[in-house]
Amino acid sequence: LGFSPLKRSGLMPDGAAGHKWDCMKALGNMISAGVFDRFPKLQVVFAEAGVGWMPFFAQEMDYYQVTYGMPGSSGPHEGTGVLRHPSEYIYDQVYGVFISDTIGCKVLPDRGLDTFMWCNDYPHGACIWPGATNFIAQDLGHLTPEQRAKVLSGNAARLYNNGELPPRADPPGPVADIDTWNKEHWHD
Repeated sequence: LGFSPLKRSGLMPDGAAGHKWDCMKALGNMISAGVFDRFPKLQVVFAEAGVGWMPFFAQEMDYYQVTYGMPGSSGPHEGTGVLRHPSEYIYDQVYGVFISDTIGCKVLPDRGLDTFMWCNDYPHGACIWPGATNFIAQDLGHLTPEQRAKVLSGNAARLYNNGELPPRADPPGPVADIDTWNKEHWHD
């Protein structure tokens, strides 16, 4: 049997990890180019790539900055053109979105409580609906209810809507009072 890319069924490298590698390269380039130094309020979101790679990548970027700075470097930031450790940018300004990420969620209390966000991705083929509650219990069951709420909705509300959660979804069926619905769902 010969190897055929068609038989690999989405496995390495492009299917299982390609988009994560692309995110690492993009994030590394942004840090190395000083983007976060020039735009200190910039917040970046990496969606559909999981979060387990982020703490490891932050650790590796710090290691390489400290160990292999530019020739003649005299300190961890000297010669790199980067003002802070890469992990500081990652933990302060970079959000990660995951559907199911058991490894990333194990480190979440220490390395992503304020910047990791769960998603369902419905109706995309990778979505976990129905059955999302099983994945939430598996990945986030070790968190306190307050921590779980941050990851499930609070971080997204803070990032995208000044901390305000959207109104609850309407029950199935026709909208009985369109004026009330509009007041609850649309802001001037």
